[in-house]
Amino acid sequence: MNDSVVPERPFSDATVLVRKGEGRFTAELGDRFTIGGKAHGGLLMVLLAKAAIARLNAEHGEGAALDPVVVGTEFLRAPE
Repeated sequence: MNDSVVPERPFSDATVLVRKGEGRFTAELGDRFTIGGKAHGGLLMVLLAKAAIARLNAEHGEGAALDPVVVGTEFLRAPE
């Protein structure tokens, strides 16, 4: 009998990127992290930061110290 429990990781699951080549990525936004049917801005920022880090790691190597120090945004309106 296996008593191991796999914990839910909804945010990690929601921020999975799929590499499309040439520095391009896609992600499935789903509907768990939405407000009024629109993707939450924090989710969008995490996806952008992860894509930037993945691109930089591809160009400079996985061991490079490339973590962003600060990521800031201003949302003028909800995404479409």
